[in-house]
Amino acid sequence: MDSLIKPLKELKEAANFKGSLAQFKSSKELVMICRRMGVIADIRRPSDISKSASDDYYTHLCALTKKYLFEHRDLKVWDKFEANPDNRKIHKILHEFGVARGSGIFSEEPEDRYDPLESNTKKITLEELYDVYQIKYNFDGTFLSFKKQIQKTYGSYAEFCLEKGLDVNTTKWESEDTAIRVARKLGSLKSIEEKCPSLSKYLKDRNLMRVAFPDGAA
Repeated sequence: MDSLIKPLKELKEAANFKGSLAQFKSSKELVMICRRMGVIADIRRPSDISKSASDDYYTHLCALTKKYLFEHRDLKVWDKFEANPDNRKIHKILHEFGVARGSGIFSEEPEDRYDPLESNTKKITLEELYDVYQIKYNFDGTFLSFKKQIQKTYGSYAEFCLEKGLDVNTTKWESEDTAIRVARKLGSLKSIEEKCPSLSKYLKDRNLMRVAFPDGAA
């Protein structure tokens, strides 16, 4: 994975950045060019990344690491990844940025392996789906942009699940309108309780059952 590390000067030239190297180091353009090229800047301190772009850069590092681990499953355990000669530089960078042991990306046990494409396809979280799209479909947008795309197309992630025949794997409901739409699509109180207990609780807590089913269909 060390091959993905690129010098700041090289990235600055690729981005056609007109300011100084120090200015480029803390600019959004640095993160943008890294994402566009699928590389990692030779930066060791998270404080050097622009605060406004730090979340996007962290997501970028996670995406590249997940893709690498998908292709090198024998290195899924952090200790093995760290000891591999191809990762002598990158493991230090990832550690500083919080993409290491304890991040949820690496396994604790040797027999564990990262394979989002083999997740339980009937019950998958939005985060897991994002992993799949990054690895299988080369989606290079941020998690937030992916979430907004799902919402724009389907209304919500829960409605995406219904459309695709997946379990409604949602525990938090962003709005009453979304909850009511999903409840109506599920069709009945019994179906809601069986397929999405969190939705049932949300509707009851807010007295929305009669709103969702004004004709008493629940």
